[in-house]
Formats: sequence, C-alpha cells, structure tokens
Amino acid sequence: MITFRPMRPDEFAAYSAYFIPEFAADLAANFGLSPPEATAEATRDLAAHLPQGPQTPGQDLYCILGAAGGVVGYLWFERQAANTRAFLMDFHILPPFQGLGIAGQALAAWESALSDTGVRDVRLRVSPDNPRALRTYESAGFRVTGLAMAKPIGPSVRSAQPAPQVTDDPS
Repeated sequence: MITFRPMRPDEFAAYSAYFIPEFAADLAANFGLSPPEATAEATRDLAAHLPQGPQTPGQDLYCILGAAGGVVGYLWFERQAANTRAFLMDFHILPPFQGLGIAGQALAAWESALSDTGVRDVRLRVSPDNPRALRTYESAGFRVTGLAMAKPIGPSVRSAQPAPQVTDDPS
C-alpha cells in the first residue's frame, strides 16, 4: 500500500541532491544549456520555488512511502485555481523501486486523496525525452493537451546569423 507524508526539513537535502542533477540534465537536453549553466539554473529554480524547503507555503512536498513504510519516492505539487487544480512539479520513484508498479499506484492514491479535497484537475509537464514517464502518465489517464516549445535567443544565437535591421520607418 502506498501512502504519503509531508517531507521533513531534514529530508530536504537528500531530495535536493536528487532533484538538482535530474532537473539540470533535463534543462541541458531540452534547452541547450551547458551542464554548469543547467546546474546553476536548476539550483536557482529550486531555491525560488521552495525557499523554505518543504515548509514553503503554497507548495506541497511529500515523501512516497512503500508498504514497509520506507521512502520509495517524492511528489511535489502546487495547488492552483483556488485549490481546484494541482500542478505536479515533480514526481520521482527512487531507482531501486522503479519498474514495480509503484508509480501508477502512487498516482492513483494521490488522485484519490486530491479529489477528497476539492481538486478537480491535475496538470503536469513531462520531458519529451522521457518515454518511461510519458507511458506512466498516459497509463494513469493523463492526455497530451498541448506542446511546450522553446527557442533560444540572445547573443550566442544571434552571433551565428545576421542581425535584422530595426527601424521606426514602417515602409
């Protein structure tokens, strides 16, 4: 049986040690950041979203507990739209517990718990280069509602192509 409990402050360092490299790899793969830039961005992002760690107001950060009561993963979400929507910020099953059906069980248990609190809509973003996560979410009933797109701009991109001329003359 899968259960959840709020993450304790003393567990946040272990969560951060998993989250930052994982998110940095996603940023590097999908947004073209160098590994050091991606790590810095992931660190800043975590600090901005969870400045008080698991005690940050408006953010729900949980440990997922397995049948034996030990931590098997993490779930972080943010309540939105007057608490009728939950946005899944992060969902991770620790490597020794992957492939055992725990992810699907955890998502079903989370959905049940949320529906009891008035949440009617769950949203998330999944990296396109993570087919295992895509399958897990699709199996849990999630469907693609759009595609997030990105385009790098800035000096490093512009130096590779001629800069357009900008004028006030509309002709």
